[in-house]
Amino acid sequence: MLLSLGLAWTLDPFIRHVVARNAWHLVPLGVAVSGVTIVGVIDDVCSVRATAKLLVQIGAAGLVVLAGYRIRSFFGIEIGWLSGAATVLWIVAVTNAINMVDGLDGLAAGLGLIISASLFSISLFLASLTAAAILAALCGALLGFLFYNFHPARIFLGDSGSLLLGFLLAVTAVQSSNKAAEGASILFPLLSLGLPLAEVVLTTLRRTLRAIRVVRLDASTQRYEFSFFGGPTLFTADREHIHHRLMAMGVSYRNVVFALYGVCAALCACAFLIVAYRVTNLGLLLLAFAVVAVAARRLGYRELQLLNNGLFLPLFDLPMMNARFIIVLFDLIFTITSYLGAWLICSGARPSREAMLPLLSTLPPLATAQIVVFTLSGLYRHSYRYVGIADLLAIARAVALAIVVGAFALTLAHHWERPALSVLVLDGYLLGTLVLGSRLSFTYLDYLFNANRSGTQRTLIYGAGKGGIAALRELWGNPSLGMKPMAFLDDDPRKRGQIIHGIRVHGPEDLGSLVNERRLDALVVATCKIPKERLKRVVQRCALAGISVRVFRIGLDEVQREPDSVLQTVAADGSQM
Repeated sequence: MLLSLGLAWTLDPFIRHVVARNAWHLVPLGVAVSGVTIVGVIDDVCSVRATAKLLVQIGAAGLVVLAGYRIRSFFGIEIGWLSGAATVLWIVAVTNAINMVDGLDGLAAGLGLIISASLFSISLFLASLTAAAILAALCGALLGFLFYNFHPARIFLGDSGSLLLGFLLAVTAVQSSNKAAEGASILFPLLSLGLPLAEVVLTTLRRTLRAIRVVRLDASTQRYEFSFFGGPTLFTADREHIHHRLMAMGVSYRNVVFALYGVCAALCACAFLIVAYRVTNLGLLLLAFAVVAVAARRLGYRELQLLNNGLFLPLFDLPMMNARFIIVLFDLIFTITSYLGAWLICSGARPSREAMLPLLSTLPPLATAQIVVFTLSGLYRHSYRYVGIADLLAIARAVALAIVVGAFALTLAHHWERPALSVLVLDGYLLGTLVLGSRLSFTYLDYLFNANRSGTQRTLIYGAGKGGIAALRELWGNPSLGMKPMAFLDDDPRKRGQIIHGIRVHGPEDLGSLVNERRLDALVVATCKIPKERLKRVVQRCALAGISVRVFRIGLDEVQREPDSVLQTVAADGSQM
């Protein structure tokens, strides 16, 4: 790249004029790029700690910021003193993003070539000649390099090449963005470098969440806490990058590379169109984020399944979250939000100052009345960690009564002018949804967390009645058993084919196929209605197939008193009872 720039300097007076005019920018850039590249060379020869490389990148980015390379606005809004920090963050993120996609032969070099060509075109369009000259030399160097780097590769980028490439792309994108129209100045760099940035964001998020583990304190209580020790850290390498996941899904080596080339080229084309037509619509950026979110879900990253991983469960055990004041505060927010939402939806009018002031004046009496009703109805005396039918009925009664009393309070506030019935109905629906959802949230998250933990033994539960449901909850809530419920077995023909708590019910005639196909490791008998002869045959069949059989039983056994001296002494002494 330097040789091509030197040749252009020698042969072309225009290039010489452009470089000479911006020498005070280029000298610090050359020093920063050299520092990053040298650290990459050292890391390729003998490993350098990730934190040391990160510090060098931050120092190099700070140097180019002092030289005048800055992100000056964000969607047309001047960011002032934040520009330096934003630029350093951008440069470091892009530098590491290119380094992370360097996992397959020709991938990082090919993506770098596509992005460099796109930024070169945009720089020419915006008359950012210094950036265009650098990018033209970079495109030529990458094109020649890619011939030897494509699969099967004979030479490799290493950290020295990937860090150099990422740093230059980040800086030239910043330099060109300052000449773009408002809005496009931040959109086109984000889209041009969208694929590498998606990789670095996903990797950082995955590894951060991977370091946060949720553990259940014991099998008998629904108590959870965070565990941050003994697991991988943010800088622990893995083979879970986008290209690795695509290959794990069965896509061939070359097809993965070409598919990512296509995605990158499409994003770069969108970036050029934004600059050329001065499009500042955020819909394109939101669409890109939506595509990334869908792709991340399709790639099957378990770390991003926040609800299934139980990430929010330990929050329910915080003393602050269980304080009555906090619960009342949440309900207060629910009452205000539901009424405002109902009014805005039913009125169909845009919120204006003239319309909102009278509405806001009615919120204090409405919210006060509904919170008083919740308090008097005993809603704050219930424990919702174990929700039952009685709790749900209590919530429904409290919400219905709160809506009626709230309507009366609104009538008084409006000087006996009754509020619209549609507003009251929608307010009741929204308030009930929010209040009920908040009370059921722990039960729902607890169910997801336990249902998605893998057990070692595939288990069939015999009995799909109340005993079977109790056995299912015990297997989910007691991971120490190592049993994963796979199906129900029930004699009632009306239940066959039904799905209960996400698990299918089979008939007794299906037992033979389940056993023969080795789809079971254990059988749990959770009903006492099975005839003894049939249960004996089932046990014998499972024993022959090497399937363990257990009995799940819930009952009340009376303790027989024994007339020993200890019991007599305790019974005689009332203070010991």
